[in-house]
Amino acid sequence: MSLIVKAEPEKKFEKELLPEGSHIGLCYMVVHIGTNTENIMGEEKEVNKILVGWEIPDEMRKFGEDQVEQPMVTSKEYTFSLGEKANLRKDLETWRGTKFSDDELKGFDLFNLIGAAAMLSVVHTTSKTGNKYAKVSGVINLHKSTPKPKRINDPVIFDYNDNYSHLSKLPEWIQAKIKTSKEYKVIEQNKSI
Repeated sequence: MSLIVKAEPEKKFEKELLPEGSHIGLCYMVVHIGTNTENIMGEEKEVNKILVGWEIPDEMRKFGEDQVEQPMVTSKEYTFSLGEKANLRKDLETWRGTKFSDDELKGFDLFNLIGAAAMLSVVHTTSKTGNKYAKVSGVINLHKSTPKPKRINDPVIFDYNDNYSHLSKLPEWIQAKIKTSKEYKVIEQNKSI
């Protein structure tokens, strides 16, 4: 009698990518990921990040056999900064169609983005690990004659203050990023005291 095991070829999960091109997106998600150490051009740096997510109402799909159609979604990670060279500032200014005033630069509430429409430019790219993904390469405001679609998904917001209890409602891959942050570790450490 024997029990033989052998290697099986690894099955890759092929998820459907959001098609390349221009899409109207509605912001439904703003998440403060927190501060993690990243290797930036060979140097270890602490970087505080946020994630902004959009639903694409013109790209409806069923995400399971018994599911109703839902919009495809996409997101972009940003450094949590409105500094002059920050990508968040650049995208927000093209999204809003105007530069920030000095007063606005003193504090801009990112949760006000929920429900705002944008024209997203999406391209397909390959990660360092060889996985293909759809990347938001540009965010601009909608032309004034373009009708704004209605948001379908419930808003998803998370920060380390008022919305910390929403952590369990986030997708697992976002929770995993948050759980490596300094902010998360401090809160969890303080809970055990």
